[in-house]
Amino acid sequence: MALELSNAMSAFFSNEKARQTEFIEILGRHGFQMAPTEIVGTSYCTDVDLRCNGFPYLIGELKDEMGSKGAEPVFRSAVYYTAHLRQQKRLNPRSPFPCLVLYLIGDGPCMLFEFIY
Repeated sequence: MALELSNAMSAFFSNEKARQTEFIEILGRHGFQMAPTEIVGTSYCTDVDLRCNGFPYLIGELKDEMGSKGAEPVFRSAVYYTAHLRQQKRLNPRSPFPCLVLYLIGDGPCMLFEFIY
C-alpha cells in the first residue's frame, strides 16, 4: 500500500479533488474506508476521515500547497475536530479523545502526521 500511495501521489493532478479521489480509492482497496464527512450542526466538511462509532480517529487534509491560501490545514483539522466534539452530547468535554491528522501536501509525496487531543 505504501508503494502504491507513493507512486500515485507523486503524479500530477488537475486539482485537489482529483488527488483526494485517488487517495480515497487506494486506501479503500486496502480496507480503509475513508470519506469526506460533514460535521453535523456546522458548515464544515473534512477532506477525508476515519471514524469509530461516529468519532473521528483520523482526519486527512489534502492540499496542493501548505499555507498558500485560506486557513492552514493544521488549524483547519483542529477546528473540525473541536467542532465535532462540541456536537457530541455523550462525551465529556474535558476527556482527551485523541485523533491523528494526516496531511497530504503538494504535487509530490509529502505526508505529515500530527496527534491532537
